[in-house]
Order: sequence, then C-alpha cells, then structure tokens
Amino acid sequence: MLRLDEGAVLRRQPRDDADSVHVTRTAGLFEIQAQQGPWYRLRLPAAVEATDGWVRLVDGQGRELLLRSVWQVPRPSRPIEQRRLDLAKQHMLGGGRSGRCGPYPLLTDVEPGPLLQACDHLANALDDVYDRRFGVQPLGQGGETILLFRQLDAFRRFVQAEGSTAVGYAGHASASRGYLAMYSGSQDVEDAVVTLAHELTHLVSWRALGGPLPRWLSEGLADGIGDSTTLSGIGPLRGISGLEVEAQRLRQVSGGRGLPKIEELVRLSPEDFDAGSDARHYEHSALWVRFLLLDAQLAPRFRAFLADLAAGQPYDADHLQRRLAVAWPELDRRFAGWLAASR
Repeated sequence: MLRLDEGAVLRRQPRDDADSVHVTRTAGLFEIQAQQGPWYRLRLPAAVEATDGWVRLVDGQGRELLLRSVWQVPRPSRPIEQRRLDLAKQHMLGGGRSGRCGPYPLLTDVEPGPLLQACDHLANALDDVYDRRFGVQPLGQGGETILLFRQLDAFRRFVQAEGSTAVGYAGHASASRGYLAMYSGSQDVEDAVVTLAHELTHLVSWRALGGPLPRWLSEGLADGIGDSTTLSGIGPLRGISGLEVEAQRLRQVSGGRGLPKIEELVRLSPEDFDAGSDARHYEHSALWVRFLLLDAQLAPRFRAFLADLAAGQPYDADHLQRRLAVAWPELDRRFAGWLAASR
C-alpha cells in the first residue's frame, strides 16, 4: 500500500507525458499492483472511472519526490525468492537444512542446541511483546526466512553476493527481500540471541509500522527488544541495563561538551546516520528510545506517535516533537538527567 496526499497525479501509462487519469482530492491509501523503475501502478477507488493509474516517486537523478506525501503503511511479510534461498544454501555446510523458528521458515547449518531453541521461543513471543512494548499490533505473522549460518565467513560471503552493505555486521534483516541472515560461529550464545532478537524486530517493524523508517527509530526499536533479550526470553526494560557499554561510548564522544542533540539525531538522513568514524548514532538511538519507553509521561505519547505511523502518517521530526509535547532543549535536559542518574 502507498499513501498519497491531496493533489497526487496518476497517469494512464508510466510516462511523464501520459494522460492523467486521476488527481487525488484527499489523502488516501492505494494498493500497489505493479512497478516499473520509479513508477508504481496503483488500484483506484471504485468511484473513479479508471481502474488503475501510474505515479512516479523519484526523478531522473534518483531524488525522491513526494517525500512527505508518500508513506508505505504496514504490510504483510514477504517470502524469500528461490534464487536467494539457493544462494544461501551454496554458502552453508552441506547445503543447510530446513526447519522452523516459530512462524518463520528456517535454513541453517547450525547444530541443534540452545540457540535454535531460543529462536523458536523468541519468534513465537515477539509479536505480542512488540505490541505491549510499543503499542502497535503487527499485521499478520512473520513469513520471512531466517538464514542462520554457522560460520562468519559464510555469512559474509552470502551478504556480499546478495549485494548487501551489511558485511561488517553480525546480522542483517531485509523484510523487502524476505530474509534475516546472521551467524552463530564461536560467539557466545547469549550475544547471538541478542542479535537474533534485534534483527527479528526489524522484520516485525515492517508489519507494524511500514516505512521506510528513519534509521534512529528503526535501530532504536530493534534495540528496545534485542538488548533486553536473553536465552530465557525477552525481559523487561530496566534503566540502561544491557546498554551500559553504549552509554559509556555516548558519554565519551561528548568530550565534556554535553550529549549530542536529540533534534539533530531525529533529523538525520539515512546517508548521514553513523557516517562518521566517531559517530555514536546507534548508541544514541538505543538510549533515546529506551528513555522514551521508561519515562512515565513520555511513554504513552511516544506510543501515540508510533500509532500515527502505523496509520499511515508520514514520518516528520516536528510531528514527533508535537506528540511528545516537550521542547527540544527540555528533551535534551531530561534525557541527560536520566542518563546521568542511570550510572
């Protein structure tokens, strides 16, 4: 589904010079029927003479048009394409074996043990925890394939062959491509289950909030589940528990100048997020979202903001601030005070 604001022009064919078949009079949601490059063919309402029309979302230089008026709403999980599944098998010992991780299909060459048991328990519980913690009910159930590699090198070869930029990470989730990939290797099983919970949360956010989400929010929500997860399950949020290292790094990068500004974080473009060698955007995001969820006044307001996104409201930093009903400088002050008190 795509959300178009008032005044969006839909054309008979995917060309700029094609006849217009419909101009939206109000904002609304439209079902996507097909895509050709930057053009999307959308089903039109029954009251419109034409049954469908094309809308262009980017210009010739790849810059997004209608950035504030187009928003993808929560949508069902996508199955992995066979070619990607075959590629994963090529990089797994013995071609891997099939199984289940809760509702998710599983392909792995990891031996049965605590991690696979935790995977099943975690995947079955995650949707309900997501709903309770963030106040948004995911759509449907998970259907992406979990690709769990035993060896780090095999995982990296797969994501590189897949064309992903996640080679340097321990895990990678792509709801649009229908998979979650990570490795177990020689890392501690507790660390592996944190990564698994984090990446699974990215998949659930696709079904709960749509997107594309700003990076701070996507990563902060994933950490809001992952950093409270152990082999025993998803635990409650307690202060900065599980984020002690991140808090220390964030304090260090400030160098006595005060913490980075929250308004700057929530306005970052995807390209600027974590772009510098000394950037601490991941740490800032995890702690900022944790603070919002634990603050008695701000938590319900933050959940109301997430509910707006789930209903198709385009992301806007100013809308976030209005929902929180606290000025940016005061949010900075309160966040810094919470972080200092959590030492």
